[in-house]
Amino acid sequence: MSKKLLSVLGLALLVATAGCLGGVQAASSDDTASKTIDVSGSETIYATPDQVVLHVAVEASGDSASDVRDQLDAAAADLTSSLESQGVASEDIVTSRYDLSVRDRETGETYRGVHAFRVTSDDVENAGFLVDVALSNGANRVNGVQFTLSEDTREELHRQALAAAVSDARGDADALAAAANLSVTGVQTVSSSDVGYVYSEGISTASTDIREGSVAVTASVSVTFSVA
Repeated sequence: MSKKLLSVLGLALLVATAGCLGGVQAASSDDTASKTIDVSGSETIYATPDQVVLHVAVEASGDSASDVRDQLDAAAADLTSSLESQGVASEDIVTSRYDLSVRDRETGETYRGVHAFRVTSDDVENAGFLVDVALSNGANRVNGVQFTLSEDTREELHRQALAAAVSDARGDADALAAAANLSVTGVQTVSSSDVGYVYSEGISTASTDIREGSVAVTASVSVTFSVA
C-alpha cells in the first residue's frame, strides 16, 4: 500500500475517533445537567398606620425681602412651639421647603415667601387636631396628610411579606413540578424586588376630621428551584 494511501486512511481514522469522543462528552453533560424551575411570588400585607405625617406651610408676602423673612420666622416659631406643646418632638418638625421670591418681576415691589414643614407624629388618632393646631398657630396652608408606618413596623412587615412571597413561589413551583412528574429538591437562587408601600392619605376642611385607612406593604421575589 502506498504511503499516500496510508496517510489518507490515518487521517480518516483520526477524524472518526475525535467525533466519537465529542459525542460522549455532550451526552455526559446532558445527563448531569440539573433541571430547574423559575417562578416568582408576591405578597401584600395590610396594616393599620401607626404614624402620621403632616405637610403644612407658612406663607407670607410684603414689600421687602426682610419683611417677608421676619413674617416667616415669627409664624414658624409659633407653629413649632405649639406643635411641641402637643407632644410632637422638635426633631420631627423639619423644613421641607424654604422659598423667598419676587412675585411681580416687572416692578420688583412685592415679595412672597414660603416655609414648608414636614411634621411626623405617632398620635394618629389626633391627626385632625394637630392640623387645627398648626393652622391656628402660624401655618396657613396644608399640603397633605399622610398615614404611614414607623420604621420598626415597616421592617417587621417587610420580613413577613418576603417570607410569604417565598412560600407563594414554592407553592407554584410544586404545582409546576407535579404537572411534569417531577419534585422540587431545593433552591438554587432567590432574589427580591424592592418592597413597595402604599400609604393612606386624607385631608378635610375645618374642625378637621381625618380618617386613616390601611397601609399596604408588598414584596416580590424570584426563585430558581432545582427539580428531579
